[in-house]
Amino acid sequence: MLIKINSLVINDLATSLYDITCSHVLTVHAYTLLLQWTQELGENEKMFQKHAQQIYDWDKTLTVNAEKIVELHDNLDAVQADHNRQVFLIILSIPNGCVWLRVNC
Repeated sequence: MLIKINSLVINDLATSLYDITCSHVLTVHAYTLLLQWTQELGENEKMFQKHAQQIYDWDKTLTVNAEKIVELHDNLDAVQADHNRQVFLIILSIPNGCVWLRVNC
Protein backbone atom coordinates (compact mmCIF):
# COMPACT_ATOMS: atom_id res chain seq x y z
CA MET A 1 0.00 0.00 0.00
CA LEU A 2 2.82 2.38 0.79
CA ILE A 3 4.43 1.74 -2.58
CA LYS A 4 1.17 2.46 -4.35
CA ILE A 5 0.76 5.73 -2.47
CA ASN A 6 4.35 6.64 -3.22
CA SER A 7 3.77 5.76 -6.86
CA LEU A 8 0.68 7.99 -6.94
CA VAL A 9 2.55 10.76 -5.20
CA ILE A 10 5.45 10.41 -7.62
CA ASN A 11 3.05 10.41 -10.57
CA ASP A 12 1.31 13.51 -9.20
CA LEU A 13 4.66 15.23 -8.69
CA ALA A 14 5.79 14.27 -12.18
CA THR A 15 2.52 15.54 -13.66
CA SER A 16 2.78 18.78 -11.70
CA LEU A 17 6.38 19.27 -12.78
CA TYR A 18 5.39 18.56 -16.39
CA ASP A 19 2.52 21.06 -16.16
CA ILE A 20 4.81 23.69 -14.62
CA THR A 21 7.45 23.09 -17.31
CA CYS A 22 4.87 23.28 -20.10
CA SER A 23 3.40 26.39 -18.55
CA HIS A 24 6.86 27.94 -18.29
CA VAL A 25 7.66 27.03 -21.90
CA LEU A 26 4.36 28.54 -23.04
CA THR A 27 5.05 31.65 -20.97
CA VAL A 28 8.52 32.00 -22.49
CA HIS A 29 7.07 31.43 -25.96
CA ALA A 30 4.33 33.97 -25.33
CA TYR A 31 6.90 36.45 -24.01
CA THR A 32 9.08 35.86 -27.09
CA LEU A 33 6.10 36.42 -29.39
CA LEU A 34 5.09 39.52 -27.46
CA LEU A 35 8.64 40.88 -27.70
CA GLN A 36 8.76 40.15 -31.43
CA TRP A 37 5.38 41.80 -32.04
CA THR A 38 6.43 44.82 -29.98
CA GLN A 39 9.61 45.19 -32.07
CA GLU A 40 7.63 44.85 -35.30
CA LEU A 41 5.10 47.38 -34.06
CA GLY A 42 7.92 49.83 -33.31
CA GLU A 43 9.37 49.36 -36.80
CA ASN A 44 5.93 49.72 -38.39
CA GLU A 45 5.26 52.85 -36.34
CA LYS A 46 8.53 54.42 -37.57
CA MET A 47 7.65 53.52 -41.16
CA PHE A 48 4.14 54.92 -40.71
CA GLN A 49 5.52 58.18 -39.25
CA LYS A 50 7.95 58.47 -42.18
CA HIS A 51 5.16 57.97 -44.73
CA ALA A 52 2.83 60.32 -42.84
CA GLN A 53 5.54 63.01 -42.93
CA GLN A 54 6.02 62.48 -46.68
CA ILE A 55 2.28 62.80 -47.27
CA TYR A 56 2.19 65.95 -45.12
CA ASP A 57 5.07 67.44 -47.15
CA TRP A 58 3.38 66.54 -50.45
CA ASP A 59 0.10 68.00 -49.24
CA LYS A 60 1.84 71.22 -48.21
CA THR A 61 3.55 71.43 -51.62
CA LEU A 62 0.26 70.83 -53.41
CA THR A 63 -1.48 73.50 -51.35
CA VAL A 64 1.24 76.08 -52.01
CA ASN A 65 1.24 75.25 -55.73
CA ALA A 66 -2.57 75.40 -55.88
CA GLU A 67 -2.42 78.91 -54.42
CA LYS A 68 0.17 79.86 -57.06
CA ILE A 69 -2.06 78.45 -59.82
CA VAL A 70 -5.03 80.48 -58.56
CA GLU A 71 -2.86 83.61 -58.49
CA LEU A 72 -1.61 82.93 -62.04
CA HIS A 73 -5.17 82.34 -63.22
CA ASP A 74 -6.31 85.63 -61.67
CA ASN A 75 -3.36 87.43 -63.30
CA LEU A 76 -4.19 85.81 -66.65
CA ASP A 77 -7.81 86.97 -66.37
CA ALA A 78 -6.63 90.51 -65.63
CA VAL A 79 -4.19 90.47 -68.58
CA GLN A 80 -6.86 89.08 -70.93
CA ALA A 81 -9.37 91.72 -69.81
CA ASP A 82 -6.78 94.48 -70.35
CA HIS A 83 -5.83 93.01 -73.71
CA ASN A 84 -9.47 92.86 -74.82
CA ARG A 85 -9.99 96.47 -73.67
CA GLN A 86 -6.93 97.62 -75.64
CA VAL A 87 -8.03 95.74 -78.75
CA PHE A 88 -11.48 97.29 -78.45
CA LEU A 89 -9.96 100.80 -78.12
CA ILE A 90 -7.68 100.17 -81.13
CA ILE A 91 -10.61 99.00 -83.24
CA LEU A 92 -12.64 102.04 -82.20
CA SER A 93 -9.79 104.32 -83.28
CA ILE A 94 -9.81 102.81 -86.80
CA PRO A 95 -12.07 104.57 -89.31
CA ASN A 96 -15.27 102.56 -89.59
CA GLY A 97 -14.19 100.50 -86.57
CA CYS A 98 -17.66 100.90 -85.07
CA VAL A 99 -19.13 99.33 -88.17
CA TRP A 100 -16.68 96.45 -87.96
CA LEU A 101 -17.60 95.92 -84.28
CA ARG A 102 -21.30 96.44 -85.14
CA VAL A 103 -21.74 99.00 -82.39
CA ASN A 104 -23.09 102.53 -82.41
CA CYS A 105 -20.33 105.10 -81.90
